[in-house]
Amino acid sequence: TAPADGDYYIGVSGFDNSQYDPTTLGVGSSNPADFTVYNGELYFTAFTASSGRELWKLTSAGVPQLVADIHPAGSSDPRDLTVFNNELFFTADTPAYGREIWKINTAGTASLVTDVFADGSSDPGYLTVFNNALYFAAFTTATGRELWRTTPGGVASEVEDIDLFGSSDPADLIVFNNELYFSASAPTTGRELWKVD
Repeated sequence: TAPADGDYYIGVSGFDNSQYDPTTLGVGSSNPADFTVYNGELYFTAFTASSGRELWKLTSAGVPQLVADIHPAGSSDPRDLTVFNNELFFTADTPAYGREIWKINTAGTASLVTDVFADGSSDPGYLTVFNNALYFAAFTTATGRELWRTTPGGVASEVEDIDLFGSSDPADLIVFNNELYFSASAPTTGRELWKVD
């Protein structure tokens, strides 16, 4: 039953999460995470037995809703929810594209933004908005794991191949003093602090 004050408690710990649905109370755990406010609603990722781990939202009325079942046969496991250009960007994993960047627009429609690595999964991470672009780390066989960015229109490009012989593996992107800072590894210096101005 619902609590006396009428509030919804999305996560319930200590139960088998294979039996829990965020729209019901009292059984299992949906393990909600990645809470992000977008378009006046609270978005998050959660697990259910019927749809796997997918993108959900809590409406302004306090009602949990499945936003999109991106991987109907399993879990797309959305991560790195980031608001950019009045849309909600995130990474998701599908059989067709691997893990790539997706987005939700104000109408609630999910779509693939860009397929950085067409032959597999670019596994983008550390999505960070800077200078009217969305920056992230991503992998390709051509240059390894390096720093990328995408425009609001979804045009992705590599920022720089810092390690010409492998992967610089950019991490922990953060905007400070109108510049984008991150850690990266190079053959001559090892892992150090880098920036994009």
